[in-house]
Amino acid sequence: MESVIPVAISHAGRVAIELRRVLGPRVAKLIHTDWNFILDPPASYREALVRFQDPDHWAASRDGLFTMWIAGSTDAALIAHTRGEMGAFSFDDWALAMREIGAIYDTHGNPLQHLAALDPPAPAIHLYTQPHTKEYGEGQEAFACENSWFRPRLMNAVSHFPTVNGADEVDELILDFVS
Repeated sequence: MESVIPVAISHAGRVAIELRRVLGPRVAKLIHTDWNFILDPPASYREALVRFQDPDHWAASRDGLFTMWIAGSTDAALIAHTRGEMGAFSFDDWALAMREIGAIYDTHGNPLQHLAALDPPAPAIHLYTQPHTKEYGEGQEAFACENSWFRPRLMNAVSHFPTVNGADEVDELILDFVS
């Protein structure tokens, strides 16, 4: 293998970062899609990670997360996948995932801090739709101004899954980034 460019969805971005750390320049670039809380997460996010590990609260937390993820989408297949297939994972699965997500924030900081620790840094792009707030965009833009290897791109897709709701836009942005 001479070169690879991983496309990572959400927290799988940590795997892409580790691939770059281990394989070095053979991982030529990194593409991240809809990585909520690529900046420092709010306290409510950490509280949610804990609720997912509580057998009395995890299901309501999961359902709230799904509602946020699919907000604005009318794609029946996406909704069925999110609520049905992803919803079929057990308390143990969700609790483990949330423990690991919390642990990696504790170990490596937020995803941008984790990316910045790579030496040398890898060109990286973040294609995102949520959260669609001014602060979230401005925080990424400020980071990009100080780190020329990073580019955030707010997309027009509505759900947490731009690779589904905005596949054409994702294709266009990826092709532009890798060329």
